[in-house]
Amino acid sequence: MAADNGPVPLGRESTFIRQAVAHANMRHHRGRGRTIHLRGPTPRVVAVLTAELVAQLGIVTTARDVVMTPDVLQHIVDRRAVVSRDDVDLAANRLHEALAHPCYLEAGRSKPTVWEVIGFVPSAGRHVLVALKFLRASSDAGQDAWWVQTAHPFGSKTLRTRLARGELTALGSTSCP
Repeated sequence: MAADNGPVPLGRESTFIRQAVAHANMRHHRGRGRTIHLRGPTPRVVAVLTAELVAQLGIVTTARDVVMTPDVLQHIVDRRAVVSRDDVDLAANRLHEALAHPCYLEAGRSKPTVWEVIGFVPSAGRHVLVALKFLRASSDAGQDAWWVQTAHPFGSKTLRTRLARGELTALGSTSCP
């Protein structure tokens, strides 16, 4: 198990995410209006981008780790808990799968440092949209970094509609249905 300030083990459900899903489920069944406070004040590594995906995004960097803050996880859990526990699990716990199988990219970006990647989650048979923000290192310290801004399930009907409108660009992954 990872230390409180260390990365989340990839490919396994972390305690951090399990707690978020459990809290979301409790909130869903007890009513709305309560705030879920998640443990762990530090950001966590939730996925590692492939060099191929980073190149397709048009970024030259050696940064590959994707980091999520507790506040972003809180946002994802709060928004998805209203819909279903499966959506919370998909959006909060399977980002590493979605980013390992990127299928599409939003064609028109409104923010130059944010990319919305739609990836396929084989274990669930569904797609997830992950909004990634890229931050260049400041000149005085630090490293380039990828951050999760949000994530949510991306339904098959929405996928077909957005593809027909030309709003998505295929990334050429062979693992996409």
